[in-house]
Amino acid sequence: MLFMIFGCVLQVEKLDLITAAMGHALATEGGFCTGSARVIDHQRLSSSGYVFSASLPPYLASAAITAIDVLDENPNLLTKLKNNIAVLWKGLSRIPSFTIASHPESPIVYLRLKQSTGSLKDDLQLLENIAERVRNAVLF
Repeated sequence: MLFMIFGCVLQVEKLDLITAAMGHALATEGGFCTGSARVIDHQRLSSSGYVFSASLPPYLASAAITAIDVLDENPNLLTKLKNNIAVLWKGLSRIPSFTIASHPESPIVYLRLKQSTGSLKDDLQLLENIAERVRNAVLF
């Protein structure tokens, strides 16, 4: 099985541990890790105090499960999201004063000014203005 990370294709068997966060993807908290039996056994033995003292509250675990269920029942939502991301990137890439610093398929878009205005306050205000205009835009 192959796994892509940062544009590199790797064989899953060559990875010791795979982790993922649910914060952005499922609008909840927490995450997971998976790996070889040796690594997971180590995680279980070494982190039981942490797991039981900082585990995900049941309502957030339920929210994650519900989000996954919604995505399973409505696969068109992911297609719509990908289309919206493409439209957003197309529109943002036409603005000459900044670059997009995130991955083209990511729904989380990081903007970077190509050149500072000379004032941190003005730079932040410019980025806030752009973000506000994007939030007010209607994507189809």
